[in-house]
Formats: sequence, structure tokens, C-alpha cells
Amino acid sequence: MTLLNDPALFLWLVPVLPALGAAMAVTVPGNDRLTLRGIGMLTLLGVLGIVATLVVDGWDVIAAGGIASSPLPWLPALRLTSTATPALLTMVVVAPLALRAGAPRVKEGMAAYVIAILLQVGVTAMALLLQDLAWAMGAALVSSVPGFALVALFGGPERGTVTWRAAALWVTVDGAALAIVVGGAGPWPPEVVAIALLGPGLVRLAAGPHGLWALPFFEMAPVASASTAAAVSAPMGAVLLWRGAVAADHVGALDSVAVAAAVALGGAAAIGAVLVVVERDLRRIVAHWGGLLGSIVALGVVAAVMDGRAVSDSLLLSCHAGLSTSFLLVVIEAIERRLETRRVNHLAGLATLAPVLAGVLPLAVLLLAGAPGPGTAPTLWSVLAALVASSSVGVAGAACVAAVLVGAVGAAGVMIRVVTPQPRKHAHFIRMSPMQTIRLVTPLGAMLLAALATAPLQTLPQPSSLSSSSSHAAHADGGQP
Repeated sequence: MTLLNDPALFLWLVPVLPALGAAMAVTVPGNDRLTLRGIGMLTLLGVLGIVATLVVDGWDVIAAGGIASSPLPWLPALRLTSTATPALLTMVVVAPLALRAGAPRVKEGMAAYVIAILLQVGVTAMALLLQDLAWAMGAALVSSVPGFALVALFGGPERGTVTWRAAALWVTVDGAALAIVVGGAGPWPPEVVAIALLGPGLVRLAAGPHGLWALPFFEMAPVASASTAAAVSAPMGAVLLWRGAVAADHVGALDSVAVAAAVALGGAAAIGAVLVVVERDLRRIVAHWGGLLGSIVALGVVAAVMDGRAVSDSLLLSCHAGLSTSFLLVVIEAIERRLETRRVNHLAGLATLAPVLAGVLPLAVLLLAGAPGPGTAPTLWSVLAALVASSSVGVAGAACVAAVLVGAVGAAGVMIRVVTPQPRKHAHFIRMSPMQTIRLVTPLGAMLLAALATAPLQTLPQPSSLSSSSSHAAHADGGQP
């Protein structure tokens, strides 16, 4: 425990290191791509080492609540990391992959690209670790800016429209939540208070009408921005949703929207599953899967708060979904580069043209859909089982199970198309160099390592969410508005 002699300051390096890396990137002359990429990768790997040390070496101290406060009021409180650590771990595993995978397409503005990713990681870590709910929501809003900047700088032809639409939605929802948290429940009806407090997390999870921002965002965003949205913003949204639900429960507002939330989230999961089946664009399929899984995570968090259960499985599911989504996006981008398409009906004959891609794509789709492996399976089925057994969400849990099974039909459709032979005129075999193959399967190794690292988090209690009363939980975690 030598590294944890001063745990609060040690943990504070998680958001500080990306800021230092961004400052170093500013000083790099010209557009030295190799140096900039090296700064970004080394910085993020350093953050990964810190988080891994906390998980392996310091988790017993954190989970036991042995350190109740920080030396300074604006430093992170370690008791909150019992729920923030899964999101932190996912973030620092995926960010280097996103940085590396998206870099080859960045022709100009490499410094802006690296700085945006590092700042998003740093501010997101701060939002996850801050004790006060209002400050955490404010930092979460700021952390979304670099992600939108990536779309605006390196997105498709409609990048301005997409960026503005997504940013406007997030600012509106976060602003309403901050107004409630800072001003207190006051004269607002309990339904308004609950919706406002749950809003920031639901939006980041793309739970509900996810076409509002997730579909155009995933369709236009470079792979780095899409990956960070799935594996940085979404897990942070799960933590914000948990804290907002605890705060709403503390003021007696959660019960007033529980039934409506269960119906809406169960319906959103069902709609997402149908869209997965009918969609023919690979990136849009990923967005629909994200909305489906985000709805399940959100329902799991709300049900856990209402039932007084640990929320760890639901939070871990958001992280495993982020890792799986990132892996699939990297594979899709490799297909886009080599075949210049991402349409499902153009994948026929892929097994003949590009055997490596034809083997990795079905694997990535299966891991996202919940097949056994280091994808969503370690937590998806346990969350679904808890939802079905919960008395708080009614039949919504069964609707989520049905949604996953229907979504699996869409996943099977992609796999069938990949193995379908199709004669092509002027077809040419796409050769993958050993280095390209290593780059393609590296995310799979990262997913496996992250699954192994998060395994201890499922077996330990979450003290923040196992309090004897909602009031105590809200007080302990700064969740009271």
C-alpha cells in the first residue's frame, strides 16, 4: 500500500495527468504526429496504471470506507470511487484505443485531436470523483465539450448540425438538473424534480429516444469520438443517474415517476431491439444497441435504488457495454477503410475477400449482444435477472429480456451476411499485414483485461448504495439537492 499512503492525492492524479499531457501537446511544434500520438498514449497508459493500482491494491480501503474525507474540500472523496472506479477503468482502457484507431484519418489538426481526447478523459474523471452533486454535474457538462469538438473538427459533412443538436440537448438537460440541485426542490412538483435529476444520466446513456443525438452522432463522428461517447460519457451517465436517483429518492420524488420510467425504459429497449433488426448501416446498428443497453442500465440503476440493492452490476454493465461498443467500432472502421462501405448488405463475400475482418466482425457483434466472453455477458444477464425479479419495475424487466433476444436476431443477420458467398466482378483479396491484424485484435485483449480487472468489483459491496436508508445514502454521497 505504499502508493496509497496519501490516497486522495494519489487518486487526484487521474484527472491531473491528462491535463498535463494536453499541456505538453500544446508545446509540440508543428504537426508532429508521432510525438503527439506518443504523448497521448503514454499519458493515458499512466492513468490506466493508477486506476489498476487502485482496483488491485487499494480497493479494500476504498470499499470499506476507511477514508471518509479528503484533505481539501475540492479534492475527490474516496468513498465515491466504489461506484466511480468501473467507469474510470473503462474510460482509461478505451481512450488509448480510440486515440490510436482514429489517428490515421486525422490529416491536419493532430494536436487538437490529441488534446480533445485528453481533456475529455481528465474532466470526465473529475466529474466522476467530485463529492458534491452540483459540481459533479457541472464538470460532466464541461467534459462533453471536447467530444463535441471532435465531431465538429473531424466529423462528416453534417458535422455542424450534428454537433449543435447534441450539444443543445445536453446543455438543456444538464442546466435543468443543475437548477434543481442548486436551488433545491422548492415549489417544483416531485415529478419535475425527479425528471430533472435523472435527465443527465439518461441522456448520456442514450436511454429513451436515442435518435435525438446518438444516431447522428455515431453516424457522423470519427471513431475516436464515437468510442469515447460509448465508453466515457455513457458510464459517467450511469454514475450520474445513480446519484440523481438517490437524490430524488431522498426528497420523495422518485416514487412519483417510477412506473412511468419503467414503462418508458422498457419500451425504449424494445424499440431499440426492433431498430437493430431492421437497420442496415453498421454504425447505426451500434447506436441502436447502445440505446438498448443504455435503457437496461438505466432501469437497473433505478430499480436498485428503489429496492435498496447494490447498483454495482448495472454500473459495470455500462462499462462492459462501452468496451464492447468500442471494439465493434474499431472493427467497423477497418471495414470502412478497406471496403469503403458500412452497409450490411455489402458484406456478402467478406469471408472470401477479407478473412480476418470476416472473423473479427461477428465476434465483436456477438460480444456486444451478450454472448459468453469478455463483452457484455459478465453483467448483462445478472442485471436482467434482477430486473425480472424486481417488484419495482413490473413487466419492464421482461420487456428488456425480450429486447435482448430480438436484438440477437439482428446480430445473427449480420453474421449470416458475412458468411454469405457472393461473386464480385473484379473482386480482389484484401491482405492484412501482421501489424494491421494486431491493431485490429488489440481491443479484444483490452476487453479481456478489463473484464478480469472489473471481476473483483462484482464481489465486493457498494457501501454508498447499500445504506440502510435513502436519506443516509444521499447525505453520504452529497446527493441531496
